[in-house]
Amino acid sequence: MKIFQKIFTEDKLQQRLQDSIANSFSVLEQLPQLDSNIVTNVNLIAGGDNEVVHKLNRPIQGWHIVRIDAAAIVYESSTVNVQPSAVVIFRTTVNCKVSILFF
Repeated sequence: MKIFQKIFTEDKLQQRLQDSIANSFSVLEQLPQLDSNIVTNVNLIAGGDNEVVHKLNRPIQGWHIVRIDAAAIVYESSTVNVQPSAVVIFRTTVNCKVSILFF
């Protein structure tokens, strides 16, 4: 999301209107979900680590499974992630295909 930019004007009413809009947008600009990416059709294999590239070019703040094709529990591995700006390491209880929203 682009940051709201005010336009310089000497009109006091327009300045107040822009200030009000800027205040409203500043709340939205801080939501981590707006800087997100969905990675679709990821095959996760049970019994080991599964590295998934999140494409955010920064460490993630969180993730959500938005689609799953099995009754699986998916969680982050306790394995040390040496590339947090690129990947998340997952484990699963059964083989499954998922789509993940990273933010």
